[in-house]
Amino acid sequence: MSMPWRETEIPGLFQTTRPRFSDSRGALIKILGEGDSGNAAPFVAREIFWSISETGVFRGMHFQIGPRATRKVVFVTGGVVRDFVLDLRRGSPTFAQLWETELNPETGGLVIPVGCAHGFEVLDGPAAMVYGQDEHFSPDADAGINFESAGVRLRSAAPIISERDRLLPALDSFDSPFEFA
Repeated sequence: MSMPWRETEIPGLFQTTRPRFSDSRGALIKILGEGDSGNAAPFVAREIFWSISETGVFRGMHFQIGPRATRKVVFVTGGVVRDFVLDLRRGSPTFAQLWETELNPETGGLVIPVGCAHGFEVLDGPAAMVYGQDEHFSPDADAGINFESAGVRLRSAAPIISERDRLLPALDSFDSPFEFA
C-alpha cells in the first residue's frame, strides 16, 4: 500500500499520514517502503536514530553540510512534538522561512530535503522521535542554526535546551552552502 504524501509550502518537504491497520490486538503502522517518499527521489536510510525526550525539551535546528548533507525521514512513535523545518537553500522561494507542524503517533511523518534545518519541541512527553537519514552522521559535517534567530518561539516556560543548541550561530551570520535546484 502506498502512502499519501503531500508537498508542504517548502519545496521538497513532504508530509504524510501513515496507513494504520487496527484490530483487537492493537495496530500495525507502515512507516516507509520502497517508493514511499512523495514525489521526491526514493529514500534509502543509511542510518536510523531514535531519541526520547521529556516535555519541554527542544532539540535543533540541525543539519549536515558538504558531501555528508542528508535528507531525513522523521516520525513520532510516542508523545507529541512541534516539529520545525528551516529552508537554508539559496534561491528557494522559501529561503530562510520556518515551517512547523505538530507530530504524534497518529499524524504521520516528514521527508526533509537536503539544505533544511530540523528541530522539535516536546509538548507532551516522553516523546520518541525516529529519524532515518540517507547519509551517515558525521561530526565534521554536523551543523546548526540558533533556533531563536530562525524564528522558533517555544511554548515551554522553562525549556530544556543543550548548551550546544543555545550557542549555534545565528541565521543572519550563516553563509549557506546549499543551493535550491
